[in-house]
Amino acid sequence: MHMKDFITTPEFDTLVRDLGSRYDTKTVSDSPYKRHTASLSPNVIPSIDRFPISAHGMIIETDKGPLIDLSSQTVNTILGQNDPWVIANQIAFQKSTYPSFLTSQLHNLYTSHASALVSKIGGINDAIVNLRICSGGSTIESLLSTAWQYRLRTVSGKTRKTKVGTFLGGFHGQAGHAGMISSTQSEAHLLFRFPGDQSSNWVFIGTPTHASYDDTSATLSENDQQILEFIRAQRDELFLVLLEPIMMKYGVITPSPMFLKELKRVCEENEILLGFDEVQTGCGWLGEMSASQRVGVAPNILGISKALTAGYGPLGATIADRTLPQQGGTGESTNGADMRALIAVIALHDRLLGVPEDRIPASTPPELREELKTGLLPLIPARAAHLRSLLQPLTEKYSGIISPMRGDRLIIGIPFLDTKSNTAKDIAKTMRKALMDAGVHTRIQHATLIIKPPAIITEDIAQTAVEIMDSVFARLYTSF
Repeated sequence: MHMKDFITTPEFDTLVRDLGSRYDTKTVSDSPYKRHTASLSPNVIPSIDRFPISAHGMIIETDKGPLIDLSSQTVNTILGQNDPWVIANQIAFQKSTYPSFLTSQLHNLYTSHASALVSKIGGINDAIVNLRICSGGSTIESLLSTAWQYRLRTVSGKTRKTKVGTFLGGFHGQAGHAGMISSTQSEAHLLFRFPGDQSSNWVFIGTPTHASYDDTSATLSENDQQILEFIRAQRDELFLVLLEPIMMKYGVITPSPMFLKELKRVCEENEILLGFDEVQTGCGWLGEMSASQRVGVAPNILGISKALTAGYGPLGATIADRTLPQQGGTGESTNGADMRALIAVIALHDRLLGVPEDRIPASTPPELREELKTGLLPLIPARAAHLRSLLQPLTEKYSGIISPMRGDRLIIGIPFLDTKSNTAKDIAKTMRKALMDAGVHTRIQHATLIIKPPAIITEDIAQTAVEIMDSVFARLYTSF
C-alpha cells in the first residue's frame, strides 16, 4: 500500500483510534508536563492554577472541578469548546487527499470559498478580502498597510494626510504599529520612538460617549460633537480614523449609532478612510456577523480575527472596499493559509448562518440538525436578553460596588465602583479570582467584569453561572 492511499483506508482509522490514548483524559491528567512551566516565557506562564482536562460547550473540566466559561477563552470560542460540526468538517477534510498547505501562488478552493463568505462581513459593498495566518494585532497591521497604500496612491504631496487617528482607550494590538496606535499600550509608544523624539504618525482623538446600540436618539453628546470637530480640524493630517465599535479594554464603552453614522459622514466629507477593528466584536456576539452590520454603518475597511475560526486555527482578515489595494507586507506570494483554519471559517458560517436542509447529513444528531437549519445568529438576541435579565438584579442588589451593565447583546461589561476603602480595580481583581475559585471564568478590563459567553449558551447554564455570581457577590459585598 502506498502512503498516498493510506489516509483513505480503514487501517488509517484504526491508527487514529490507537493514537487516541495519547490524548485521553487519563493520559492528560498523568502527563509529566501537567504544570511544567520551566520552558515558558514569563508572559505566557498561566496565571490561574487550574489544569484543563476536557471540555464541551461552555464547560471546561479541570483538576479543581468544572469551570463555566463566560469569556469565550478571550474572544475566540464563539461556538464553545469542541464543536462537533467544526471538528467533523476538519477531520473530513484531513482525510481527503487535497493538499494540506498551499501558497497563494496556486489556486486554493478553500481560500476562495472562505473569502467569499468573509467578504459579506461588515456590509461593505463589493468587498475584497485578504486572509492571512495571523493574530488580531497582525490583522490590524495589514489593515494599516492597506490604508497607507491607498493614501500613497490617491494623495499628492509629501506632508498631507500622513497620520492615523485612533481613540483614547482603544486597543488594537500589543506591539508594532498596532501597539503604537493603541492608547492603552504605552510601552509600545516608547519602544517605537527614539529618545527625545516627540513626533508621531498617530493622533489620539478622544473617547466616545458611552451609549447603547439600541439608542435611537438623533442627538449627539457635546463630547461626541467635539470629537467630530477635532477630526474635521485634522482633515489635512489624517488619512485613516480607526475605531473599535465596542471598546473592550476601556470598560466596554459602546458609542451610539448616531455617533458612528456621523463619524462615517465626517470621514467621507473630508476624504478620510474609516476603519473598524472588529477583532472583539465580529462573528456573532451581537446577533450579526459584525458590529457594523448591527448598527448599519459600513466602514471603508474592517479587520477581523480570532473568532473568525471559532478558535480552530490562526487566521485574520481585512475586508475592504475594492478601491483599496490589499497589502500584506513582504512575502505575499509565499503567504498561504492553514487549511484547517479555512475549513473552520466555512464551518463557522454554517453554524451561525445555517445550512440548507438537504446539505445536512442524515447522521447529524437531532439537536445539532435543528441549530443548523436556522443558524445560531437568529437565536442570539433572545439568549442575550435572557442572560441580561438574570444579571440585571445583581446590578441593583449590589449597586454599592457595581454600575449598570454596558455593551450589547452577548458582549456585557459590569463596571465596579470605588468605595471608601477599596479601589474599583482592586474590587474587580478580587471578584474575578473569587468567581474563578467558585467555577466561573470571566475577564477584567479597566475595573470592568467582562462577560462574553459563546453563542451556544443555554438558559440552564446562564442560570447556574449567575447564581454562582450572586453567591460570590453576596459573600464579599460587605467586605468592600
